[in-house]
This record gives sequence, C-alpha cells and structure tokens, in this order.
Amino acid sequence: MSETDAFREAREHFRSILGDTEWCCIPMPDHESWETEPAEEIIMTGLTTDNIKSAEARLGVSGNVMCITASILALTQYCDNSDIHVNWLYNNRSDARYQNTVGKLFKILPVAVHTGEYAKLSELLAEVNRQVSEGIANSICNYAELTEATLKDALEINYLFSFNDTLSQETTGFSKSEFDFEYNAVGGRMGIYIVNNNGEMEALADYQAKAYEEGSVARFLQMLRDHLRKIVLE
Repeated sequence: MSETDAFREAREHFRSILGDTEWCCIPMPDHESWETEPAEEIIMTGLTTDNIKSAEARLGVSGNVMCITASILALTQYCDNSDIHVNWLYNNRSDARYQNTVGKLFKILPVAVHTGEYAKLSELLAEVNRQVSEGIANSICNYAELTEATLKDALEINYLFSFNDTLSQETTGFSKSEFDFEYNAVGGRMGIYIVNNNGEMEALADYQAKAYEEGSVARFLQMLRDHLRKIVLE
C-alpha cells in the first residue's frame, strides 16, 4: 500500500499542511510535566442538538467543522497565537475503501490554519471544511505515523453527536470509557470532546492535571464554548 501512487500523494498532502511552521498545538501548559494524572473538566455549552442542526443547514458545514473551528479560535485567544494546528478523529469504517479491511477504526487527521489570514468567520469555516474534506480523501495514508514529532503534543478535538453511533463520515462515535486515558489524546496532555448529553451539548476536556494550574482548563473551555456559541447562534 505504501508504494502506491495514491498513498504517496496522500503522504505529501499531509506533509504539505504543516510545512515548517512552529504551530501552536495545545493550550499552553502551566507546567512541563508529562506525569500521568488524569483529570476532567465539563462545561455546558448552552447549545442543543437542534441548534447544531439548524447551524449546519444555515452555514453549509458539519457540526464537526464548527467544533474544530471553535477550538482553533479558542487556542488563538488562549495562547495569543494565530498559527494553530489541531487534530480530529475520523472513523474510517464509514468509508467504502475500508469496509473489507482490518485495522484501526479511527484515523487522526490534521487541520492547520493561520487564523490571521481570515477576515471573516465564514472564510475560516470554509478553510476548515476544505481541510476536513481533503483529509478524508487522503486518509489512505496514516498521517499519525508520518508526523510523530509534530503530533507529540497536539490538541485532539472530537465532536460526538451520539455515543457509540457514527452518523456521518466526519462524526466519531465512541464511548469515552473505551479509551485508556494515557492514549485518549495525542501525547496525552489534552483531548476535547463536544458531546450530546440528552439533547444538550457539553464540552468535556480530558487532560493531565499536573500540566495545568487549577482553573486553566476551565478558562480554555469557556473560550471554546463562547466561540462555538457565536458560530452556531449568530
């Protein structure tokens, strides 16, 4: 597979996304500790599944794209940095190419943008949507293996419309309890999950407690919530 033209083209696609930019990839840790001590923060977004569906129809992008975009804007604000790279999980079993294969159920795919280049929110949404779509098209290549160094400490953002149910190519459906915490986010520092809880959308952060001061993750989640609400409601 790695010697096919399709694989080589996909490999170059992912390599070209990151280039040589020093990306901001995670809410800036307060401490450099990698010692495993799992913690969790949850914040209600004040959004419903109906709000998400209405925004999808109005904006022409998926809820997944909206959540990725909100995380990018939150990182820009939190870190005061416009060069942002995040990852999301793609359920490749919804792709016909993988239906008769064995292997990973999910692949990590990147989105990287210079937020200062987009004067309008609609332009940023369009760019994120483009990268998500092209990431799916090139998912024959295992991006995570190609960019191990870059992925070491990258925020993983996942939109879970429904636990244990994949609704579209872009929506991952898995129960958080199925993950060993040490591996639920790339590098283990933080993963963000936008979750449907009985029709109400909540934002959940799994992170390494010793990397952050008390209140830091809650502050980042508040920024994420505010940006997501602006995208969905305005």
